[in-house]
Amino acid sequence: MTAPSLRAGAARLFAVRGPAAIAVGAAALAPVASAVGARAAARSIGALLDGNAAPGAALGRAALAVVVGVTLGGLVAALGRAVALRALVGADPSRAPSLMAAAATVPGIIASHALGLAIAGTVGAGATIAIVRLSSAHTGSPALIAFGGALVLAPSLIIAAAALVVGRLGALGVAAGLSPPEAVRAAAALVVSRPRALASLGTRVLVAGAPIVVVAALLAAAAFAAHDPLRAALLGAIAAALVASLALVVDGALAALR
Repeated sequence: MTAPSLRAGAARLFAVRGPAAIAVGAAALAPVASAVGARAAARSIGALLDGNAAPGAALGRAALAVVVGVTLGGLVAALGRAVALRALVGADPSRAPSLMAAAATVPGIIASHALGLAIAGTVGAGATIAIVRLSSAHTGSPALIAFGGALVLAPSLIIAAAALVVGRLGALGVAAGLSPPEAVRAAAALVVSRPRALASLGTRVLVAGAPIVVVAALLAAAAFAAHDPLRAALLGAIAAALVASLALVVDGALAALR
């Protein structure tokens, strides 16, 4: 079996372009929903500052608006992603994907990603703490300290990357109909059995995806700094669509590996 490539992932994604378009559109709606919630919260805070609302009620409405906006946007994006993943693994090849079937896989997909992120975050935090303690405990040469830090950082990065890949592969397994524990076990076994292919794919993602991530980050920063809510929502939607498209191409490449 050949190593997965971004070109193969893009071709697989184009083959299910309908569900993929749903996923990208849903991801673009998430910043819009969050911006609407933030706008409503700003109005509540403005009414409080103007003395036209009670503090408790105004703060409560502001918090509720933010929570509802972020939660609604996140759920819409997760549902769109589930639709695309089911199409990528062949679980829902129809032209009119089943939203109910996709919705049933959303909790498992989120749990799989959360597990990968939790492991990667824990390993990263532990490595950071270890490097800080190493640098503060030793007063030797900087080269020796850097060497010790590299010995800690290198395996930590490998473990964190493997955990993130397990999370993505597990999400594909859930979309294919496996239970979350079964999907994670199968994903971990695949990572162990195909480390070179996954490392090759990771290198290609870093090289080809870096410009997309940089552009998306710049758009997100511009959206955060924009004073016009409509402009902020539009820039945020474009940034989210770019990131979602890159993520789906990677999912397509991983789906070809299963």
